[in-house]
Order: sequence, then structure tokens, then C-alpha cells
Amino acid sequence: MTVIVIDDDPVTVTLLERFLDICDYPQPETYRQGKEALDVLRPQYRPSAHYVIFLDLNMPVMDGWEFLDSLHPFASAENMQIYVVTSSVDERDRKQALASPFVRDYLVKPVLPETLTAIKKNLGI
Repeated sequence: MTVIVIDDDPVTVTLLERFLDICDYPQPETYRQGKEALDVLRPQYRPSAHYVIFLDLNMPVMDGWEFLDSLHPFASAENMQIYVVTSSVDERDRKQALASPFVRDYLVKPVLPETLTAIKKNLGI
């Protein structure tokens, strides 16, 4: 399993890394914006691999929405589970995010260890 954190806020990234470690997730790959993550993920993507991505929506260069749109040509929602991690409590953002076949849940910051443990249990890992 590959765990990826895509967020431009260093505090959020640090907290997620620490909480993922506490919950026994593999060491995450971290990226500050969607384009950086996509540039690495696209050539390394394997249909047989399992990806868990924690994705912020509001980032520079390529935001979370653009990142989600960019996955359709090459990725499969069957092996790529995305958890949107955002400060937005706007119901329209939530509905739009959950409409993506890749998005499994919409999480409002901060994400706590209890939430990460529940995600891990739901993934069966």
C-alpha cells in the first residue's frame, strides 16, 4: 500500500504524518501541491497496487479539484482511495468531492487518529 499526503500546509502535513505513524500506516509520500504529486504518481502508477491518498482541495498550481480530474485518464477508483482533507465546511464542496468515484470520504481538518484508525479498519488493513 502506498500512502500519499497532498497538502500545502506544513502543519497539516506534519500532523498527518505523526498521526499516520501512530496508527501504523506506512510512511507517507508527501507533496505540497497536486501537480507535483501527479508528476510522480502518473509514471509510477500500477493497477495492481493500492493507493490511499489524503488530499487537500485548496492548493497553489494544481488544486485538489484539478488533481481529481487528472486521475480519470490513467487511474482506477478500485485501487485508489482518496480522502479529501480540507478546512472547507461548505456543503457544495462536500457534495462535489463525494461525486468523484475516487473519493471515499470528506474530512474536515484536523483529522484525528481515531478517524485514521476507522479508515484503516474500513480498508481492511
